[in-house]
Amino acid sequence: MLSTSPLIHMDAGSVRGDPWHFEHLRLWRAHGISTGSSIVIGLPDSGVSPHQDFARNILSGTDITAKGGGSGQRDQLGHGTGMAGLIAGHGERNGVTGVAPAAKILPIRTFRVAPQSHALALGIRWAGTHGAQVINVSLTTAPSRDLEDAISLAQARDALVIAGSGDSSTGVLLGYPAAMPGVLAVGALGRDGEHADFSVTGPKVEICAPGVGLVTTGPDGDYREVDGTSAATAIVSGAAALVRSKFPALSAPEVVHRLTATATDIGPPGRDDECGHGALNIVKALTADIPRASAEPPTPEPPAPGPPTLGPAAAAPPAGQPGSRRFLTVAAVSTVVATTGAVLAYLASTRPRTRRRP
Repeated sequence: MLSTSPLIHMDAGSVRGDPWHFEHLRLWRAHGISTGSSIVIGLPDSGVSPHQDFARNILSGTDITAKGGGSGQRDQLGHGTGMAGLIAGHGERNGVTGVAPAAKILPIRTFRVAPQSHALALGIRWAGTHGAQVINVSLTTAPSRDLEDAISLAQARDALVIAGSGDSSTGVLLGYPAAMPGVLAVGALGRDGEHADFSVTGPKVEICAPGVGLVTTGPDGDYREVDGTSAATAIVSGAAALVRSKFPALSAPEVVHRLTATATDIGPPGRDDECGHGALNIVKALTADIPRASAEPPTPEPPAPGPPTLGPAAAAPPAGQPGSRRFLTVAAVSTVVATTGAVLAYLASTRPRTRRRP
């Protein structure tokens, strides 16, 4: 789920005056290499209201809410509009410059008040079938088979699904769809470049990006300041657009590999549950010589000649064990055996919230 706060109205000059994440990510250098041109980013969210800072970047999308029928360009909450600015703002009138200022936003309005799993699944499916190469999911919801199927469809279309791990001060489990296989799960960094204390941790988190005190676009042509893994997710989606534009031959899994292989290790040495492979390093992702990840596992070497030995049969791990986030179904064989799997349904708040700037 997500929560929102009243917007802070700012003038464009004050927006330009504090782009800390812009400097932290060295976006000025990254934009000399790639600006995300030709990349379409699907944004299933609360809609995207038109704003002068991404007027050139917004496409006609869809509205799948109960009263739908629109182009996705209406946002009562401001959440989707804020994510659009972080991803693809082009900085007109000294406003917000996004991570991928030449990318296109495909707005998909999936909710008016609070996200629901079924509606989000429809939004992801729509994005995957309408040309999105990156799908930004800056929210969490309950797990469902519909959501799993929608993500599988998007992945089959080579769309990269990126989702926030969730925000909590109580250490709840990773949110969905970030917890699902094949989704790039994102955590948040504070201004100090370290893991933000509200960012949910877990073995599925792959990378962290700035997620505190980010100034972005508001639904009334104004600006807001937001925190949360939702904002960090938008930053990573913009970075993925830069990489896909720079290296168009890379598949979605290969883009993930390039982003994670070039991340800056922070916290405990090596991979950890806070930020996975580390902090997003966009410039390195665009410039480093990274071998392409192999799509197939390496072929094992044949065993050395010798007498055969007997050992215990290898048993497949039971479904539902950690690392298998597949949903169980009822199977019928000659003897009917009913198996049920219990899935903890929870809603982890992504709480993009407005903060008063000092």
